[in-house]
Amino acid sequence: RGGGKGPENEPNKNMDPVWKSNSSEPLKLDSFRGSLIRQEETIIFALIERAQFKRNPAVYTAGDGPDGMSLLDYMLKGTEELHAKVRRYTSPDENAFFKEVVDVKPVLPLLDYPATIKPNNINFNKKVRSVYENIVLDAITTPGNDPNTYGSTSVADISCLQALSKRIHFGKFIAEAKFQASTDKYTELIKANDASGLMELLTDLAVENMVLDRVELKASTYGQDPQNPNAAEFKVDPKVIRNLYKEIVMPITKEVQVEYLLRRLDHPVAAACGTECVAGVKERWGEAGVVQCKDIEAVFSHVMSNITAYGVVPFETRADGISKHAKLLLTSTTGIKITGEFTTASPPTRYLVLGKTIPAPSGNDRTSLTFGVSHTSGALLTVLDTFKQADINLTAIESLPQNHSYNFFIELQGHIDDPPVKQAIEQLAGKTEYVRHLGSYPATGGIRNE
Repeated sequence: RGGGKGPENEPNKNMDPVWKSNSSEPLKLDSFRGSLIRQEETIIFALIERAQFKRNPAVYTAGDGPDGMSLLDYMLKGTEELHAKVRRYTSPDENAFFKEVVDVKPVLPLLDYPATIKPNNINFNKKVRSVYENIVLDAITTPGNDPNTYGSTSVADISCLQALSKRIHFGKFIAEAKFQASTDKYTELIKANDASGLMELLTDLAVENMVLDRVELKASTYGQDPQNPNAAEFKVDPKVIRNLYKEIVMPITKEVQVEYLLRRLDHPVAAACGTECVAGVKERWGEAGVVQCKDIEAVFSHVMSNITAYGVVPFETRADGISKHAKLLLTSTTGIKITGEFTTASPPTRYLVLGKTIPAPSGNDRTSLTFGVSHTSGALLTVLDTFKQADINLTAIESLPQNHSYNFFIELQGHIDDPPVKQAIEQLAGKTEYVRHLGSYPATGGIRNE
């Protein structure tokens, strides 16, 4: 893996520019160009390879593989354990899907990588896998199961997942180079916990369009028979790969970059209250990233005033259901969005992550809304029928006791950027007194049976 120095290898002339950089020298975006181009090609070839097999949903079903796992889980974990033995996950540009494999002791001597980026535990692979299984596969494969190709399918899946993960997490290096090139601008935004400002500063539409054009050209070139380049048939539609890059690879990469930058100065990133809640936040953002608050009102205040970029509050328990207090604060506070959730097993509790921007769709999302209806017969039924007609599953609906008004809080499956959800919400504007989007975020499964 990579370059670096170690007992068994001297500096390599062909080493990736990432590892040639001296930690005392500023990173430059130009030095990453070759690596990024190679990663594009790896992703395109991997997607083309996977596209030759059917969708094969049985490969991803828990219990259908060995040891009660899905076949992909079994193959991916085994592959990562093997790769960990040859120190793959000691490299700063690699992130495992199964966290426990990082504890596997390598059989090779460790390499001395330069401190190119700040040490961090940022890992978006849970989202990468969700997007891959719920969006990417539907875009590049044909429906159906073919048991004869389950093994080949899982092997191709692993190549796709590892390629996507590496490219998306490589955003940390890009973010570090941009930070070093414009330190004052980024520092000001980081200290203000301005996640949306960081996202805007990171975005260069001209460069993104150039990358998309290059990806589409490569996909059209690699996806055709070289002896018949004028044929209209492609192994994977180049525009599909372009769109996957535009809607998945680039947005999630920028989410990684924002998360990295918010931790760049080792200042508080998230506010939380309660022992279990604080423990969950420390696992994600580290000890230095947490501000402990006395109550959930203080958490909301920290996020609203940009003292922290995120806040985490307990929202639902299996014993008591959704917290009325948290629900009322959430529905009555403008400017805050639900950006994520996580659960703890003991006691079974669901926590909401609050921020000011929502993440891109993951393919397995939850959306929260609040709305009000008039005091007329069938008003609520009209709203519910809108979701029924759009085939959208509601996972929670609760009334909001506010001064004799008829207001409701609901949760549904899907993301606001999913066309059916977006259209349904737009239709509600004419059927309700108001409707407000509270957030769309990757669903963890929650603590209820859904």
